[in-house]
Amino acid sequence: MARIVTIGWNDGSAKEITFDAFGTAASERFFLDFIPSGDVYDNRRYNIPGVDGNFLIRAGFRGRTVAVTVRYQATLLTTCTANWKADREAFARYSCAVDDGQTYYTRCTLRPDSGQRASGEKNGALFDVRYVWDVEEL
Repeated sequence: MARIVTIGWNDGSAKEITFDAFGTAASERFFLDFIPSGDVYDNRRYNIPGVDGNFLIRAGFRGRTVAVTVRYQATLLTTCTANWKADREAFARYSCAVDDGQTYYTRCTLRPDSGQRASGEKNGALFDVRYVWDVEEL
């Protein structure tokens, strides 16, 4: 079974983009890597003057991150670039849902420094992009 990632958003109507496994016909977006982080908690240490040691405050669950690396490939470099820019703008503008086939991550916000190309052009008309989302809930 081929591994794919689907990223959806709602801009008034539900939309989604599927990054397929290599070898699927007529696709211009391919899945490379998926890296979900572990849970991130907000832990703080306080040291009160005159007291030995620290107080550890566990302020609660802050979320997690999801990193997806994909490949844009087409017969023309302008097609790859147009697909990448359209995807990046949609992912940045709307709250996304990332589905890796096992876990459905909702309320994902694209990080401001994310969505950049992770490689230069390879063989003319393909390049890799790494997206990183902050997940606000499980």
